[in-house]
Amino acid sequence: MASRNILKNKRRSVVTLLSISIGFIALSLFEGYFTYIYRSLEQEAIIGERLGHLTIVKTDFYEKGSVEPKKYVFDSQELKTITERLSLVDGIKMISPRLHINGLISNGDVSHIFLSEGILAEDLLQLRKGDIYEDAPGYLDPTDERGAVLSSGLAKMLDVDPDNYASQDLVIVAATIDGMMSASDVNIADMTDTGSVATNDKFVLIPLDLARELYDVEGADRVIILMETPEQAEAAMPNILSLLEQSGLDVEIKDWKELSMYYSQVKGLFDMMHLFISLVVVLVVLFSVLNTMGQAIVERTREIGTLRAIGMKERTLTGLFVYEGILLVVIGSVVGLIATYMIGGAINYADIRYLAPDSSSEVNLIIDLLIENLISTSIVFIALAAFASYLPAKKAAKKPITEALGHV
Repeated sequence: MASRNILKNKRRSVVTLLSISIGFIALSLFEGYFTYIYRSLEQEAIIGERLGHLTIVKTDFYEKGSVEPKKYVFDSQELKTITERLSLVDGIKMISPRLHINGLISNGDVSHIFLSEGILAEDLLQLRKGDIYEDAPGYLDPTDERGAVLSSGLAKMLDVDPDNYASQDLVIVAATIDGMMSASDVNIADMTDTGSVATNDKFVLIPLDLARELYDVEGADRVIILMETPEQAEAAMPNILSLLEQSGLDVEIKDWKELSMYYSQVKGLFDMMHLFISLVVVLVVLFSVLNTMGQAIVERTREIGTLRAIGMKERTLTGLFVYEGILLVVIGSVVGLIATYMIGGAINYADIRYLAPDSSSEVNLIIDLLIENLISTSIVFIALAAFASYLPAKKAAKKPITEALGHV
């Protein structure tokens, strides 16, 4: 009966179905885009920024580490203790000591400031293994103790020939932990784009031993932990902290979300955009169904009175209109689902690229069409249809039979 009622006013039903379908398409495509953005930001932070999942530092390192560097560097014995204790934790894929230094880098004619991170070549390989960054440039050479990876912007400023960079040598100058100056020749092992305007003109990745030589230490200022899955990090953090504190280490642990340069800010912005767009679409769908069902009920008031007169209960009558509204949304959602896959697939196939804010390279416009997102959108739309149909139907069903039969 509900399906036959939809066909009574085909024009109005078609308009409503179009509103529902377009709303479904818009919300699903935006959700797919936001899902891709969130996934990309996560990969960029964990792999691109080499943050792993958890970072261990000495307590107050982020507040006072630059003022009293000696106090906040792990020595070799402390690193050994950390490695031994962490071996007791399940789910850890990699333990990577790191050392950050900065200074000047020169080609003999010009000099520029640089920010650098010392990392083991095998750790970088392990970090990128199985990820989209696995085939990207920017690897250290395990056999080259002085091989460095330059950001493409810095390489350009130093007039490095991109086709013959391996034959060019540079000099880096940095301050030791005691404030003395140290210098070293470096070879260019590779060049890469950091993806960020803020770092692409000043970043250098160097072997950990070279960073230690320049900084004149044997340890590291932080230890990065890579878990098997990101979900394990939050659960493992209290256990790791407890194990290290039991070993007499005064440390703090932060996850990648806290340390990433962009994740929290960009996700917060996109969350607000998603909320606004969802609210607009939901209101459009809600009022479309409400308007359609409201008009249908007014036009069929005498029919409602007749049904009540022959014994149909209020609850049954209300359910009839609710089913009608739900059926409209189900049909509209199915049409929208098919159109979403077609449009989303076309966008992904078109290889559309754009330059995002604060990005040093173009990124792809990708729509992640996850079935769970589409199902959740459908459920929201069905709930809206039930709500929008229930209100006018309940009011009409309560109208006295004589008044409904006499409605003109």
